[in-house]
Formats: sequence, structure tokens, C-alpha cells
Amino acid sequence: MVSLRLGQVVGVRFRRAGQVVYCDANGMDLEAGEAVVVEGEEGRRLGRVSIGTAQVVHCDVTGPLPTVVGKGSAEESDGE
Repeated sequence: MVSLRLGQVVGVRFRRAGQVVYCDANGMDLEAGEAVVVEGEEGRRLGRVSIGTAQVVHCDVTGPLPTVVGKGSAEESDGE
């Protein structure tokens, strides 16, 4: 189990009512509602932050987290 600190984890949804996936924020300060590109086992996916870095106080994870690699555009993520 890996323990990450405040500001290192963000919650992302890849579909409007989809499951929240915790991701490594990769040093970015992200807020709820922002579109992001995430690199994971399935390749790069566009999602929307549902839990910002300032909102995640503590997260215990087992295994590597998908990583946010950049911000996406709002237009791209609205189509999902």
C-alpha cells in the first residue's frame, strides 16, 4: 500500500456519472470541473476533475495510480 499526501492526488471521472478514479496529480494544482488528460493502463483518456487536489486529505492506494499528464479543453470533455 502506498500512502500519498495532500496535493498529490486528484479524483477524476471519465464519464458524467462514472466512477471516481484517483490519479496522481503530477505536481499540478487542479480544481473540480477542470478537464484533464490522464495516462493509465488504457492509454491516454480525457476526464474531468471531480475532487480537486486541495480536497483530498489522505488516500491509501494499492499499486500505481494513473497520472495526469496535462489539462484538456472543456469542449473535448463535454462530448463524453
